[in-house]
Amino acid sequence: MAGMESSEGEERKKVVVVSGGVGGSLVARSLQFNTDVILIDLKEYFEMARASLRAMVEPSVAERSVIEHADYFVNG
Repeated sequence: MAGMESSEGEERKKVVVVSGGVGGSLVARSLQFNTDVILIDLKEYFEMARASLRAMVEPSVAERSVIEHADYFVNG
């Protein structure tokens, strides 16, 4: 990734995002096309905590409430 160039020929900026929660995952996903992004998080996935209670009574919600970070990065 070091030294990668954008389509205009200039070197891409590098950004480190700490935490893959709501804000961090949104920022990382948004910046991935214009910068080199490194996402640092304790988990390999984003979990919608609000859906946890609903998932207790409707198990199919549990599958939809967890999103792997690698799933929303174009280059993994």
